[in-house]
Amino acid sequence: MAFFYELRKCTDDTPYFQYVTFSQTVQLNDVVLLYSECYKVYAFRNSGTLVSPTAFYSNCSQCVPAPPTPPSPVPVTSYQWRFNEAQGNGSQTKPLFCVYCPQTVWSNVQTVNDIVCGTQHFWQDQNLTIPFIGSNQYYNGIPGSTNATGTATFLIDTTGAVTDKFDCQGTNICSGPAPTPPTPTPVAPTPPSPPTPTPTPTPPIVPQYCFSSTNEVAFQVIGLVNVYVIGGNYGIYGTGNGIFVLNNIPSTHPIAFQNFGKTSLINYSGTYSAGTKTGLDGNVYEYFYGDVTITVTGDYGLLSYECYYHGYMGGQNNLKYDNVTCPSISPPIIPPTGDPSDLYTLSYSDNSKGWPSFYSYYADWMIGMNNYFYSVKAGNLYRHNTNSLRNNYYNVQYNSSVTSVFNQMPLENKLFKTVNLESDSSWSVSLDTDIQTGASIDSTWFEKKEGAWFAFIRNNGTQPAQTKEYPMRSVNGIGRSTSVSVVGTNTIINFATDPLIAIGSDLSVGDILYFSLPTYNTIEMAGRVVAINVDLQNNTNNIVIDNSITGAVAISAQDAFIMYIKNQQAESNGVLGHYCLFTITNTDSTATELFAVESEVMKSYP
Repeated sequence: MAFFYELRKCTDDTPYFQYVTFSQTVQLNDVVLLYSECYKVYAFRNSGTLVSPTAFYSNCSQCVPAPPTPPSPVPVTSYQWRFNEAQGNGSQTKPLFCVYCPQTVWSNVQTVNDIVCGTQHFWQDQNLTIPFIGSNQYYNGIPGSTNATGTATFLIDTTGAVTDKFDCQGTNICSGPAPTPPTPTPVAPTPPSPPTPTPTPTPPIVPQYCFSSTNEVAFQVIGLVNVYVIGGNYGIYGTGNGIFVLNNIPSTHPIAFQNFGKTSLINYSGTYSAGTKTGLDGNVYEYFYGDVTITVTGDYGLLSYECYYHGYMGGQNNLKYDNVTCPSISPPIIPPTGDPSDLYTLSYSDNSKGWPSFYSYYADWMIGMNNYFYSVKAGNLYRHNTNSLRNNYYNVQYNSSVTSVFNQMPLENKLFKTVNLESDSSWSVSLDTDIQTGASIDSTWFEKKEGAWFAFIRNNGTQPAQTKEYPMRSVNGIGRSTSVSVVGTNTIINFATDPLIAIGSDLSVGDILYFSLPTYNTIEMAGRVVAINVDLQNNTNNIVIDNSITGAVAISAQDAFIMYIKNQQAESNGVLGHYCLFTITNTDSTATELFAVESEVMKSYP
């Protein structure tokens, strides 16, 4: 029975991508001399090419010539520690306990209290020459050589530096004295470099498996690492040009492709976004799960892919463009252009002789067959109207909305006061007229009366107010100020007491104050009222506003004309206009019936 292996270079740990088998028995971690390079037997694989090494070694150091003996090395003081990996695969979930520590490492510090975060502390050898690389993983540690329960947990990054230190209950105890800078060591003159030998050509990277147009994604532990398995096999993946879909990537492993500087050659998107963050190559990427679509239009070379939570997961330098080994998909698939959020399906009604409905789904192909309606999306076939779940297309939940207009007596200026829904459930409503915008009714504001849903219209207004809102009844003037002073985020606006400029009783805390500067042609928002101070016996007659609200403008003159606008939602009695455009929205995922939408309207008399 033949065994197949993955080899990795001793010098830089890069994989030898053409996996191999040997004519004689070898063990994991054996070192072989192959093509004048030293490779370590790293892990088992499913296939490989027969090779004949020229020598066998027990470790990589025997394969590398010993360095020249340095002159009079300075003795190194090092301390023995015991380490145990507490959390692998790059996870950022710190352990809350410390366990038995079987692995020996070395340090230039003797106790846990001496550990200073952000500094290299642990080495693989007693001479402190080979740093211990943590790869952003957690390790339990105890000083000394005795196997025992750990006394602290360290997070060690890919440079070997300790970035966090926790006690066994998970409390961050990152502290200790500042590190002492090392004493500079005199550098001996560098001898002439020997002639550089002719390098042995590196075998080319050839994909072992090619992406199909659709690819199922699974996960498998290979070489102690949980890896993405795409299309049923793990190895070096490749593509030509085309569109490739990775199906059903779970939310526990959102994926990103390191295409920085190559987005014109390869880009990707997915059903759901897990957010953006800095990838392992130092660039920011967005991570997706669900069905992830990759679009390739040119030679992107060799790149990596990674998980949002667990690092590469077998994806480092594991995707190769090779349109010979992996021919481009033909005919080429051209993705739709424009904003994807603007894509929808429009339906024609033979009864109304028009196109009355817009559907949120956007299919790649649609067909009617055997009294059923079918659509195809990302290589998957869907049959519509076959279950009780409504407004769910391709595993994405949408809302139902209807837009129409109240437009009786279009020449009359009217006040639209209420909305009445002849429906089996309440809907949320947004309303705009030719005079006022931003009115709304939340679905929870409706009351069921005699089998219908009834609610008053609330005008939300805008902040700052629009010019067409100034003539509303919620707007009131005060007069010109005598002085204005600013104290931090508050502005104090004083008015005359003799003759008296009356602030009036209609003004309330929470109203929005506006002003106009000479020549009083433009209006700006100044802030929200936080206090009203009227004490005429002590010549106090002022208003205090919060000037830090969004959109507020500083009052730059002492004699500005001051006005205010009441809370339009609390003070409103409907919306004013010649017509009213409304949109009703329902978020239910079950069947809902709507028969009519009505409004109580009265003529407005200015």
